[in-house]
Amino acid sequence: MLTTIGGWVFKNTQGDIDLTADAVQDTNNRGTAPIPDRELTKKFKSWLQHWHY
Repeated sequence: MLTTIGGWVFKNTQGDIDLTADAVQDTNNRGTAPIPDRELTKKFKSWLQHWHY
């Protein structure tokens, strides 16, 4: 779900990485089992390599 939300924000903000990261982190923090920050950072960096706007 984080990938979908992050990809949507990234695309609809014309690649605003900071806003996308904030949205992904906020969404993650609201979950019942959030991904640890260290792991989330790794995932986010990987996603950025594949997202296009």
